[in-house]
Amino acid sequence: TRWSDTALSRGSSEVKIVLVGGVFGDERGTSARSRTTPETILMDGFLAHGHSVEVFAHAAFSPDVDADIVHVHHLGVGALAMASSTNRIPFVFTSHNGQIHSGFESSFLHRRAFTYVLSRADAAVALTDAESAFLRPYLGPHVPCAVIPNGVDGTRFYPDGARQQDPGTVTILYVGQLIPCLLYTSDAADKRSRVHHGGARA
Repeated sequence: TRWSDTALSRGSSEVKIVLVGGVFGDERGTSARSRTTPETILMDGFLAHGHSVEVFAHAAFSPDVDADIVHVHHLGVGALAMASSTNRIPFVFTSHNGQIHSGFESSFLHRRAFTYVLSRADAAVALTDAESAFLRPYLGPHVPCAVIPNGVDGTRFYPDGARQQDPGTVTILYVGQLIPCLLYTSDAADKRSRVHHGGARA
């Protein structure tokens, strides 16, 4: 397999990792806000463990790189380039695409590109068990799919025991894009439920 000639298989303490993601092509990637994206947190973690990391935006990436592993985030030209490559560098793919596995992706081309990239990946990362189950049929029979949830810093986000809440209501902290495929509604939901977005009440 493509894993057989990597630093990992040789037991090396330093692995040469290439990360590909849109945030690395954005000037905001150097801002404090963008330093808390999944891609940049992963980069910082690899660096802290002594690995070598090189980053690329999708449009700037070429599979002809000197690396032990290429990890691509999101479906983009970088993912398609790596999936189409004939090199022997192991290819890890994290889709971050809730629209597809929630059934909200209307583009036939996007769905076909998504399944093609997965069929060529040497490993995949899912954020939940449900996403892993969705990805599994599109991966090769021996391709691993790790479930790594987005982390939450428990020292910064925790329940406020002193806060009073109306009886019969449930408060949910949601951090993410407020788009239809990520919102959950229930007929049994309390009619007094409120959504707070950006400090405003909706």
